[in-house]
Amino acid sequence: LYTVINISGLSIGLASFTLIMLYIWKEYSYDKFHPEFEKIYRVSENQTNEEGYQSTYATSFAPLAKYIRDEVPGIEETVRIYQFGSVNNTNAAQITNPENNTKYIESNFYFVDSSFFDVFGYELHEGDMSTALTSPFSILITQRLLDKYFDEQSDIIGKELIVKNSRNEYSFIISGILKDSPENSHFQFDFLASFTSLNQIMPWIENWGHPPVYNYIKLSQNQEPGIVQQKIAALSDIIFEDKNASNREFIMTPIKDIHLKSNRENELSSNGNIMYLYLILGVAILILFIASINSMNLATTNASIRVREIGVRKTLGARKRQLIEQFLSESFIITLIGFLLSLLIVVLTLPIFNKIIGQSLHISQLLNPNFVLILIGMKIVVGLVSGAYPAYFLSSIRTASLL
Repeated sequence: LYTVINISGLSIGLASFTLIMLYIWKEYSYDKFHPEFEKIYRVSENQTNEEGYQSTYATSFAPLAKYIRDEVPGIEETVRIYQFGSVNNTNAAQITNPENNTKYIESNFYFVDSSFFDVFGYELHEGDMSTALTSPFSILITQRLLDKYFDEQSDIIGKELIVKNSRNEYSFIISGILKDSPENSHFQFDFLASFTSLNQIMPWIENWGHPPVYNYIKLSQNQEPGIVQQKIAALSDIIFEDKNASNREFIMTPIKDIHLKSNRENELSSNGNIMYLYLILGVAILILFIASINSMNLATTNASIRVREIGVRKTLGARKRQLIEQFLSESFIITLIGFLLSLLIVVLTLPIFNKIIGQSLHISQLLNPNFVLILIGMKIVVGLVSGAYPAYFLSSIRTASLL
């Protein structure tokens, strides 16, 4: 009965900790799948009005990319992203396949520079990354939408899609098929069209007033971000030679910090909050601590019943170190069993947990080497906490008192 109660409590506590850590791990991993993600930054803008009120935007304007390339040393590449469409008063476009007249309203339609794949780690399933976004009116479509638009998924490259906003419609040619954007990315897309197309559709795009775009930069190797930030911040004096220069400021945000630490207007997606993550982590540690203390209390109570055994072992020559090793070994064995059962509980309850939190966590995350180290460390800590006190307490009692 003691063993069943102890292992049950441990397994539930460890399972709760593991589920919470799976969520935290996914949130913390946002945008870290990009090669050299430490070098990728978004350049945003702060604007201050005459009353001193400051607006912080995730966006800036299309000409900024050229100014950064020309005026700021240490920039390896820049890329611009613009969300297209205004159907039904939303940022959406109507996409039509003229072959079968398949027609849908899509909100994840973006124009990007041809340097897109040089900056980000998104991949093509079919097509040439070096040329897929160079020609005007070329477009990429994600794998998940192939069934939606095409009756057959062969020979998609070269086919036509009609893109319509509230004003006009345009003919695009598919130049490649995108692998679906990872879930832990702040930029979710279904269609990517070449930015050179936008120069023809909206010739006024290259201005400092409207429409806003998302500007990203990739720093050169060993380039100090602080120095680049100073030079980018100074661009407002070069670009805006009037009194408005002091009211506009350009800010660099590391791409790895966008999801958890950025809360600007016009974000590409709904972001998380690093403070909530710290709070949830505290809850996970508290649950683990309670499970460990409960296990320690049970172990202490059970060990007090075994005082005669300990007394006899001491009489027969057992040393304090041997008794400590015995109690700790028992604790680690019970913790190991609870740990294995907790993994089973995680596998069985993960679909329910995903529904509760509105996420799509995968059991495969448990196989990540760093996550495995966390779980092993958790098991060692719980084993030590639950077994250390009973081991040292009971091994220290005098033999005569025990008998």
